[in-house]
Amino acid sequence: KRIALGKILVQAITSQESGIELVKALRDAGFGVTTVDAAGKEAKKMMLVVYAERKNQELVTKMIYELDSQALIVVQDISSIRGGYIKSFRNLVK
Repeated sequence: KRIALGKILVQAITSQESGIELVKALRDAGFGVTTVDAAGKEAKKMMLVVYAERKNQELVTKMIYELDSQALIVVQDISSIRGGYIKSFRNLVK
């Protein structure tokens, strides 16, 4: 395996019920989570936005999948970020 350096953005679209549980679980694990109300084809959804260290990608996606196996999960590399309620990247979940 390669060394997992850098930051990622994880977006998960989930049911509103699962989203509430996921927000609590992810925050309890030390991850910052932003939520956005969304509309799916047949139901209201919740989009979760999580910034994390790349080395935590498997942990974050596993937590999401375990609470909602139907969630749509997208992971992107981050090259730059500014503003918001994010501590220095040095202080993100280690």
